[in-house]
Formats: sequence, structure tokens, C-alpha cells
Amino acid sequence: MKRSLVISYQLSLYFQYHSVCCYFIIQGHWFGPGRAEVPGLQPLDSPETHVLSLWLGSLAGVAPAEADILDLNEMVRQVTGKIPIFFYSSYGCYCGIGGQGQPRDATDWCCYDHNCCYGYLTPHNCDYHYDHYDYTFFQGKVQCSTKGSWCEQQLCACDKTLAFCLQRNLNTYKNHLRHLSRCEGETLACPPAS
Repeated sequence: MKRSLVISYQLSLYFQYHSVCCYFIIQGHWFGPGRAEVPGLQPLDSPETHVLSLWLGSLAGVAPAEADILDLNEMVRQVTGKIPIFFYSSYGCYCGIGGQGQPRDATDWCCYDHNCCYGYLTPHNCDYHYDHYDYTFFQGKVQCSTKGSWCEQQLCACDKTLAFCLQRNLNTYKNHLRHLSRCEGETLACPPAS
């Protein structure tokens, strides 16, 4: 039990670092629109940035997140206008890593459904940690690319469903459900895949 709490805490530290520090700075969100071209700033996929990510990730004791985690993070940010690490990384009983107990509100149900969506893909050897997908976001709409593998297309569909579910439920978001530490009970079984 203690080991899983330590691992969860380490993952939380890593996601906070990676999602906010590297990703948003490199994307220019901290420098403002049009100012991402800072001299000497390395692109996200450069060897220097990857080494920095590995080093800082190792300080937290975890391996770096790749691909879909970043895709999901960016999609949710675009659709909801919220920075996911601050709003959703440990919200309710199902937003974040794992989950158990009864979802607490509509936002938490979005995360529960998303966990199930990923769960349906696991038997097909889809890896939501490393499979990268492409999508476009234009005029408030997400279009998943049809050029990727079946797994990539399905992961994009799961993330798109989550992003718009979170958007629909922004008005029901409850600050007191952030960093909720009292989720008890059995993990709800996902309904059969359709």
C-alpha cells in the first residue's frame, strides 16, 4: 500500500513537471502568443529536451511520459480552456491515475468513462502511454486523423470524448473535489464494450 502511494506521488510530481514546465514553456504558453521563438530554446523533440526530461523525471523517480499523455493534455486544454494538470490530474475519484469508489460528479464520470475507454483498448495491445495520434483542432472541433493505426485512431476518439465531456460539465466542476483523498470502495466495473 505504501509503495503504491509513493509511486502515485512520484508520478504526480513527474506529470506536474513535464506537463507544466517542459511542455507549456516549449509550446510558448508562458512566453505569450508569438514569443515561443526564444533564442536557444530547444524544440520538444530535440535530444537536449529529451535528456532534460529524462534527468528531471529521474529526480522524481519515474520514467518520462510520452505520446498520448501529451496528446490528451493538449486536446483537453484546447477544448476546455483549462490546464489539465491543475484542473483534472487529481480530481474526484477517477481523474488522474487509476480510480476507485463511486464517481463524485459529472466531471468524475467523464474520467471514469475515459478509463473504461482505455480499458477496452488494452486487449488490442493499444498502449495509451506511448501511442501517438494526430488530430486537428479548428473552430472548437476536434478531428482525429484517419492516417494512424487503428489503436491511434481509437485512443484519439477516447480522448476526444473525454475532452468534450469535461467541456460540457465545466459548470458542475467543484473545487472541493480537487486532490480528493477519500475515495473508498470497489472500483466500478466498466460496462461491456459495445
